[in-house]
Amino acid sequence: MAEIETLVKDPVYANRTLGVVSLIGAQQAHFIQQLLLERIGEERFLQHKIACGDSATFQGKERDIMFVSMVDGPGESARTSQVYQQRFNVALSRARDRMYLFRSIAEDTLKNPEDLRLKVIRHFREPMSKVQQSVGDLIDRCESGFERDVFTRLTDPALGYCVTPQVGVGSWRIDLVVEGTDDRRLAVELDGDKSHPPEKWLDDMLRQRAMERMGWRFWRCWASSFALDPKGCMADLVSTLTARGIGPMAREARKSIYTEHRVVEASEPGKPEVEPTQTETDLVVNIGDRVLVSYNDDPAHQVTLLISAERHDSSMGIFKSSDPAARALLGATVDDEVSIPTERGDRRATIIAIDKMSLKKAASSSPIVRDSVVSPPGLPLKAHEMLPPQSPAAPKPAQLDFATTQPASDRGRPPASRAGTGANRVLEQLRALDERLRNPRCSQCSRAAHLAITNEGVVITCKECKKVERVATETLQRLAERLSAVCYSCKGGPLKSAAGPFGNYLRCQNCGASNSWQGVGERVRKN
Repeated sequence: MAEIETLVKDPVYANRTLGVVSLIGAQQAHFIQQLLLERIGEERFLQHKIACGDSATFQGKERDIMFVSMVDGPGESARTSQVYQQRFNVALSRARDRMYLFRSIAEDTLKNPEDLRLKVIRHFREPMSKVQQSVGDLIDRCESGFERDVFTRLTDPALGYCVTPQVGVGSWRIDLVVEGTDDRRLAVELDGDKSHPPEKWLDDMLRQRAMERMGWRFWRCWASSFALDPKGCMADLVSTLTARGIGPMAREARKSIYTEHRVVEASEPGKPEVEPTQTETDLVVNIGDRVLVSYNDDPAHQVTLLISAERHDSSMGIFKSSDPAARALLGATVDDEVSIPTERGDRRATIIAIDKMSLKKAASSSPIVRDSVVSPPGLPLKAHEMLPPQSPAAPKPAQLDFATTQPASDRGRPPASRAGTGANRVLEQLRALDERLRNPRCSQCSRAAHLAITNEGVVITCKECKKVERVATETLQRLAERLSAVCYSCKGGPLKSAAGPFGNYLRCQNCGASNSWQGVGERVRKN
């Protein structure tokens, strides 16, 4: 949160787009989005075109700067399946300029060398290992006598520049790259008369223009010009380097220009003000659940298995809870890898989804439809409240950034017993404020609807057609005043009800911070 907040306040990044992708799942990404709206406000969120989601959200999309969340426990199973490979490939290829990795997993806790999480950590630690070579080795990478001559002159103690030959940029290569402090660098292209005939000039210039759009700056020289006046060419190159602030630098003193590593220790993990909503991914496989799995050796082969208390018919995909296949699934959650006994022997499989019948009976906490702001209808029928979100807790400190795991004290308890009173009190006050909201119906299908506090604010959701309608801002303004709601940031106010593309929220008239209704409900509960 702090890093994104710093970037959006810096004028240098005013035109940069940002993205947050979670390798854990969409729920964590939605939680991060809610925190961001609280911290930076909706105006900056839209200005930087910030998108938060899982790998599927970013399919076909890119951002200038990407934040990758790998805040998770090491778990018992490695991430090696084809499903994970596809997710990791998308997540780690969305950044145009810069990529951050936030993780709570230490490298030494991942024992499987094929674990994708381990490979990601090692890549961030040393992304350009082939480039780290001594000067003696580097000169052998020069592809022509012209390149070797210029490389030798630049690295001679009389000049002492830090030079790397044949630097890869995507599918292209740059003849020489001269590096300086503060991440400054200059691309040096040396065009030999034989290696760069006239028919290749257009391709060379198009390649240079493409890399210039990526931020590279070039200095070019023809072999014939260098042969006629080597001193004059070198003087022009040194002058260009000086103008760009690139001075002599010993390779031994060169810092990594590719990565920066930081460790944040959480001595007293705190509870965030905004909590993630409850979804299916919070729950583990239990008896009575249908589980969709994908076999790692055949990713296209997905099967649904039913865990039954009494019945067993493997040909129909029904497994009694005492069966080894059922025991392998019980207690697992979405994205876990398990070993399932089959007629072909034990097969590794990844859990794709869990269908829990109990969730179908509970109120939905994830809005499916975004709609315009409407005033609630007043047709009589008893409303049902949505279960309030579960409370996250931080894992043990290990390069910790944040976590969204369920508190140990709440595990195993039914959702109703974990329900806090903050959201209930807010909704009770809203019903008392406007009696039309006591028994709402859906404006689309006229069936029973219920009040809920979600990522979109205070909404009316229909259990049948899944339509989501926001409560009017005027009504929510009266509710905020009735609750004497205060800003999470300055602890003051007043708060003004507002509506934006992401839902209803409260803007502080004192400090300008955006306050979510989820956060207000949590602060009401604490008070």
